Amino acid sequence: MSFYRETVLVVASVALLTACSATLSPTIPTPTGGAAFHDTLAASKATSGMPDPIGHGTLSVFAIKVADVEVTNGDPAELVMAAFRKTLEAHGYRVVEPAAAPDSPVFEVRIRRFEFKNYTWFAPIVFNWGDIELDLRLTEPSGRELWKESYTGEGWKFAYSFSRVVNTALEEVLGKAVDDFASSPFREACCAKAAP
Repeated sequence: MSFYRETVLVVASVALLTACSATLSPTIPTPTGGAAFHDTLAASKATSGMPDPIGHGTLSVFAIKVADVEVTNGDPAELVMAAFRKTLEAHGYRVVEPAAAPDSPVFEVRIRRFEFKNYTWFAPIVFNWGDIELDLRLTEPSGRELWKESYTGEGWKFAYSFSRVVNTALEEVLGKAVDDFASSPFREACCAKAAP
């Protein structure tokens, strides 16, 4: 094995050991019209379908999976839901646990894809990328669906850190959803019964 390849493997291995984690802390978008509503809205505590781990670090020219990407600042399913709850609160909604509003529709997030990876063969240049696909729903306590939208987000960076890539993708999703939370279909589904 050449000195160059040995050096690349050592550097890539160190990068994997130190960088295969992510902190979920997306910037919460501001609604176009600002806070406008004061309705109570029930929301799940966590998303469904969140994978664990959320991705893999790789090694060699063939991008062999060698290390899991773990979220280090909490339960990723709860952190993603917390970001959506804060986005709803930016509109003025009072978000509560479903038990606190048993007759109200429940806001839910179902993850269809949440996957990130890197390519370390050119270390110290490391390329990180990934994408998110999810469904947002409002359902009656009986389970009947009242509203649903699907969103996607992606991120990529030349960086060791997975955090920037994951948060970029999640911020894209939140940015697409934020104004839908003020739309007529959403308002009719979430709050028609509460309207005076």
